[in-house]
Amino acid sequence: ALPIEVDAGLDNGFNKQIISLSRKYNISTYDASYLDLAQRHQAPFASFDKELCSIAQQEGIKIL
Repeated sequence: ALPIEVDAGLDNGFNKQIISLSRKYNISTYDASYLDLAQRHQAPFASFDKELCSIAQQEGIKIL
């Protein structure tokens, strides 16, 4: 009953961007996937992880 949507971005080669972010900032691909998702959907980013929020800001992602 939940309105769950699957993001098709990974099927379109965006996994290269995730790897790139992961290497650039020395973060996990798990964390990088959240950054990539926010970038592609131009969505604000929310996290209690201060380092990850700092990286998001460096990438031009709005922080909640």
